Amino acid sequence: MANESFTILEEAARTADVVANLDNVNHRGLMIVVKKVTHTATPSMNVKLRVRGEDGLYTEIILNTATNFTNATGADSYAILFYPGANATDFDGLEAHDIPLPREFQVFFDHADADSLTYSVRGHWLD
Repeated sequence: MANESFTILEEAARTADVVANLDNVNHRGLMIVVKKVTHTATPSMNVKLRVRGEDGLYTEIILNTATNFTNATGADSYAILFYPGANATDFDGLEAHDIPLPREFQVFFDHADADSLTYSVRGHWLD
């Protein structure tokens, strides 16, 4: 398989939690890039990775640190890497998790409050 890029969430203003179900077909890792376009007040959001169990329910396995998207300059981006052997010190401006990806999982965008946050999310499958 080759590296692939795809849209996880189209650009939109959001005030509530969002879930994206993903199906990994033989990729080793995933980079998620959240691109903030605009915001009101002080929105904060966590990005969580959840794995699907035999019972069909999802269990949270990774929680990033809460990201405050209130950069005064306007747009900014935040990247999270899930890849075996990844080390956060190897990257600047990137949160890295040393884990393999399961076949079926969710990326859960947990909004901490009702402040509006306009953003899009891109995914990059990595081999």
